Amino acid sequence: MKLRQFICIAMIFAFSMLCTILGHIPQAQAYQGLILPSGEKMAPMELLTLTPGADPTLNQEAVFIAEWWKKIGIPVTAKAMEKGALVKKIFWARDYDATIWYLGGERFPSYMQYYFSEAEIYEYGWNFMQYKNPKYDKLSSDWLTLLDRTKAQQSAFNLQKIIADENPQIPLISDTQLTAYNNTRWKNWINQYGGPQSFDSICAIDPVGGDTAKDILKIGILKEPDILNPLGTGFSDTWTIINNIYNGGMWNQPTALYRIAPGSGELIPFLADGELKYDNAANTAIVKLKKGIKWHDGTKLTAADIKFTIDLIKEFKVPNYKDCVDIIDKIEALDDYTLKYHLTKKNVNFYNKTMMMIILQKQKWSVIAKEAKAKEDPTKYISQYQIKNPMGAGPFKFADWKKGSYILLEKNSDWFFKDYTMPIGTGGTLKFDLKVDKILFKFYASSELRTLALKNGDIDVCSIPIASMDDFKADKKMTIVEWGNDWTDFIGFNCSKAPFNDPAFRKAVHYLIDKDFFVEKLQQGYAVPQHSVIPAVNQFWSDPKCPTYGAGWSMKKRIKKAVKILKKAGYTWESEN
Repeated sequence: MKLRQFICIAMIFAFSMLCTILGHIPQAQAYQGLILPSGEKMAPMELLTLTPGADPTLNQEAVFIAEWWKKIGIPVTAKAMEKGALVKKIFWARDYDATIWYLGGERFPSYMQYYFSEAEIYEYGWNFMQYKNPKYDKLSSDWLTLLDRTKAQQSAFNLQKIIADENPQIPLISDTQLTAYNNTRWKNWINQYGGPQSFDSICAIDPVGGDTAKDILKIGILKEPDILNPLGTGFSDTWTIINNIYNGGMWNQPTALYRIAPGSGELIPFLADGELKYDNAANTAIVKLKKGIKWHDGTKLTAADIKFTIDLIKEFKVPNYKDCVDIIDKIEALDDYTLKYHLTKKNVNFYNKTMMMIILQKQKWSVIAKEAKAKEDPTKYISQYQIKNPMGAGPFKFADWKKGSYILLEKNSDWFFKDYTMPIGTGGTLKFDLKVDKILFKFYASSELRTLALKNGDIDVCSIPIASMDDFKADKKMTIVEWGNDWTDFIGFNCSKAPFNDPAFRKAVHYLIDKDFFVEKLQQGYAVPQHSVIPAVNQFWSDPKCPTYGAGWSMKKRIKKAVKILKKAGYTWESEN
C-alpha cells in the first residue's frame, strides 16, 4: 500500500511539474479557429525545427512556441527535421511556413544587409524569408558605404529597429556556450570570440607533458560534412575543419589577407604585407602579399591565386561570396606579390569581407572550373563539387576521411605562420606554436553521445550541454570554459504567403513568446534573451534599445495583447470564450 501511494504521489508531482513548465494546466483553448482578414480559416501550419539530437535547444523552443501560439487559435505543429533536409526545404525550396534557425558568427554583421535584401531572393540566396522592403534595402545599401564607424553604428541601429518592428524574423535567445576539454591532454586554451575551439587556440595550445611529435587533438563534432568545398558548405562544424586547411573563409575567424585580432578587434595584416593602401578618389586599393607562403603541395601562393579566386567567384556567381566580389569591377596582379583592386563603389565589405574571403589554388581549381563550364548548371556544379583532397595553405593538411567516422588532418610543417606572433589586445600577443601534430575530427549522431565520448576520453574537447555541467565540474580531468555565443536563435517566416506576409500577424505572435522562460527553464540561466537580430555579445553593433515585446509579462497579458493586435488587423475566430 505504501509503495502504491508513493508511486501515485510521484506521478502527481511529475505531472504538476510538467504543467508548470508548459505554463498552464491543460484546458479548453479560449480562442479556436483563427479566421484571416480574407475570410478564410487559417490552414494548419508547421514550425520547422531540428531534431533533439541535432539541436535540443532549438527543438524545445519550437515545441513551447507551438503551444503558446495554439492559445490564440493558430493550428500549428512543431515538426523536427534532419539538418540537411531542413536547409534544402527553407533555403532552396522555400517550401515552409515558419522555421527556427540561427544567424550570427560575423564580427561585422553584414548579414543585416544580405539576409533581408530583396536582391537575395533567388534559389540559393540568403533571404529565405523573402522579406521585401525598399526602404530597408536603400538604408542597408547606404550603410555598407559608411567607413565612419560612429555613423555606421547609428545606421545599423536604424536597420535593427525596422526588423524589430516588422518581424520578418523573431530573435529568441543566445545561449552561453560551454566547452569542456581534457586538462590532462592539453593546456593553454584561449577563450576568445567564437570559443576556445577556434583557429587561434588550436594553433597555440600545448600538450601536457611536452611536445612528442605524436600529439593528436581529438575534436567531437555533431554533423559529418556533406562536402569540404569552401564555396558551397554553410555548416559551422564543417568550417571548423575547413578553417584549418585554407586561408580565408566566410565565418569568423578567417585568416586571409587581413584578419581581426582577438581581444582588440583590430584589423591587422595576415597574408598581406603591411597596411592596405586605399585611393579614395580613384576607388582603388593596393595590397602587398607576403613572400614565402606555400600551398600544401609546395608551390608558392601568389597574387595570381587571389586574382583567380575573385574572377572565378564572379564568373560563376557563387552565392556564399556574392557580397565579397560584387563590389569589385576588376582585379589586377601587378606582379607576383602585388594586387590592385578596382571597386565599383565604396563599401565596407571590402575590408570586412573581401580582405577575409577564401583563397583558392589556381592550379587545382582551374581544372574544376573548366569542368563546370560544360555542365547545365555551372554554379551548382562548382559549389557542390566533391573535393577528395582539399588543397590549402593553412596550418593543417587533409590526410584522410573515413565516412561515418572521422576526418584526419596533419600538421603543415611548412606553414608560413608557425612561430608567428600576433597582437591580441592592449599589450598582449599570441604565438602560433603549432604543437598539435594531427587533428582527428570524430562524428557523433547526438550531443549525448559526444558528451559521453569526452567523459570516456575518446575525444579531448567539445561543446557540452548545460545539463552535463555538474558532472564535468566534478571531474578533475576536465576544465569548463564559458563563452558568449555570437549566434542567435530566431524564427524566420515565409513572408511570401498569408498570413506570414502580414506584419501585424508576425508582431502578434512575437508577443506570445516568453524569452525569459527559455533562459530560465530551458537554459538554467546560461543564455540571454535577444531583442535584436545582432547578438548582444557583439556590443558595438547590437542595438540595446530594440523593443522587448512584453519582457516580464504574464502569459495572460501576452495573449490579450496579441488578440488586440489581430482584431485591429481584421482577424476573427470561429469561437471566442
